[in-house]
Amino acid sequence: MAQVAVLGVTDPDWGQRVVAFVTPRAGTRVTEDQVREHCASRLASYKKPKEVRVVEEFPLNSTGKIAKKQLRAQLEEGS
Repeated sequence: MAQVAVLGVTDPDWGQRVVAFVTPRAGTRVTEDQVREHCASRLASYKKPKEVRVVEEFPLNSTGKIAKKQLRAQLEEGS
């Protein structure tokens, strides 16, 4: 994985849930299952992402950081 962004989003059942956005390294493919397997052996259950989204690239802000507000807006839109 080249980059990962993790967000906590509102969940009606749990209060919050973890969503991970992942970009693969150039020339490779990453699946949701691979990310889940990687997390399963390294994280406590409550820290594991409930949802994994593989994206080609992240939206960046003017300083070059990942624009998490835009990612959150994508989640709210359901895209």
